[in-house]
Amino acid sequence: MKDITVILTGGTIGSDVKHGSIGISSGTTESIIRMYKEENGDAHNFDIASPFTILSENLTPDDMNELLLYLKTIDTKECRGIIITHGSDTLSYTAAFLGSVLKDLIYCPIVLVAADKPPLVHGSNAYANFEGAVNLIDFLSLAGCYNDVFAVWQKGGSYNAYLGRELKEADSAGDDFLAFGGMPFAEFLPQGISLTGNGYSWRVVINDLHDNRCEPVPDADERMRILEKGINTDIRIKAVRPYPGFSYGDEDIENFDAVLVYGYHSGTFCTGEGAGRVKDDRLTFQALAGKCTESGKTLYVASFKEDETDVYESLKGMDGAKVKRLYDMSFEAAYANCLMLESLK
Repeated sequence: MKDITVILTGGTIGSDVKHGSIGISSGTTESIIRMYKEENGDAHNFDIASPFTILSENLTPDDMNELLLYLKTIDTKECRGIIITHGSDTLSYTAAFLGSVLKDLIYCPIVLVAADKPPLVHGSNAYANFEGAVNLIDFLSLAGCYNDVFAVWQKGGSYNAYLGRELKEADSAGDDFLAFGGMPFAEFLPQGISLTGNGYSWRVVINDLHDNRCEPVPDADERMRILEKGINTDIRIKAVRPYPGFSYGDEDIENFDAVLVYGYHSGTFCTGEGAGRVKDDRLTFQALAGKCTESGKTLYVASFKEDETDVYESLKGMDGAKVKRLYDMSFEAAYANCLMLESLK
């Protein structure tokens, strides 16, 4: 059995600072691996690959698809784990995409890691995140039942591991990631306290909500079709998030194949129904729904709560609208599901 495959894609974790500018630096991520070996000896063998190299803000569905198809070439039955180094800006999108497609289709954990600063800059968490990914794979390989996609992020001396499907974009002030639902998958106790009795410091967060958050809409057979052929990268999804005064009716959808509207946290949208007064019909959800119906484009709406029985009066305004509802998922996971569902048509 192979040990750990490391897939390098660039990002800050693969960058350096030159003349006041951050850019990709050949060999930077490999130096992290060398540092790990110097610190830990030959405890692990790393197979290194690099299907492409980018700054992650330049990530497109083509890149996500290329990464997915590259993972298809790896026999995950023969790997202890896979680490993907990635830029932090779009880490949550790739994690949600891979986690949505690959759920129940892989035989080892895949862990995405990034960095808040280039590895050679003082205070960077690049090495800590890589080391945390290795430790997480060690921990999960003992359990043998967590073959899924994860992301590891270290901040302020503590670590969190997130399910890829639940990872949300980091905030620009603290450079810290969040989980949809507020709870990570696992916590690392850097003092070495083990609550599991197996000598490792990871503790899986006791939270049964992980069983029904950000679940992929396509079933396993449909997602296997995507894994075999990839997504249709020609598909264009218009994804919008409303705000007070957002004009649904002024959104141009002509050059898009489908539309995703990610509503307020209560699963609501401005419809003009219920208490309140909307003077301009262009500010209502119905204005966009009508456009989508006329043009034959699917309108996806998220995120509704699966177990909610009582809904707000405003949602009556959606009655009769042709929409595809997505339940209990982050914006990133909703976007990933739209890519899959449109590719399956």
